[in-house]
Amino acid sequence: MRSWLVNDRPDLLRIGRLIRYELDAARSDLAARLSPSQRARIRGLRRSRGLRLHVASGSNKVPGWINVDTSRRADVRMDLRRPLPFADDSAEFIFTEHFLDHLQFPNVAGRFLSECRRVLQPGGRLRVVLHDAEILARRFVERDAEFFRVASCSELPPSEALNHLFRFNGFHQFLYDFETLQSLLLGAGFSRVVRSSYRGSELAALNLDLDVPDRSIQSLYVEAIK
Repeated sequence: MRSWLVNDRPDLLRIGRLIRYELDAARSDLAARLSPSQRARIRGLRRSRGLRLHVASGSNKVPGWINVDTSRRADVRMDLRRPLPFADDSAEFIFTEHFLDHLQFPNVAGRFLSECRRVLQPGGRLRVVLHDAEILARRFVERDAEFFRVASCSELPPSEALNHLFRFNGFHQFLYDFETLQSLLLGAGFSRVVRSSYRGSELAALNLDLDVPDRSIQSLYVEAIK
């Protein structure tokens, strides 16, 4: 059955993946809303200040941070397209890696960034890591097969690897270059946006970037200050 879908009905397979993702997100979000322990945790966090939020943490749970995701391993489980359940000006730092490119551009992504700004305290920082469309385009024009071998973790030729990275089985909504992300962040109300590098934040606490070759060579690293 799967072979038939892959070879003859790939769009059905893609749609099925997206439906499963939406159902899993909805179930996780509902379970968290109905959980007494989750509600109590959120009430406590709403009274807290100086929070460090790891948003879209997935399986990479960072000690000392509030890990927010649909995953059962997260400290706060939620669909991240909803408003963040934290008070205004309550977070010192927010870190998110390879998540923003999964949100619809510009509306859903813009709302998420506006929520991050709301939650951050004055002077607080948001560190965003995601695929760099400019790097991918440049390396494709250069026909850099070794780059795409590492970036896609495969032996696909550059054209196929590029399409895979841009689409990511239908889960990628939009890939950014620095100028586009900068514009979206400024539009969300951030006062300053700076380009960074792999684990190159001037604030050591924000250097949470995953130490894996396929991420470090193809990612865009940006920090926004409230």
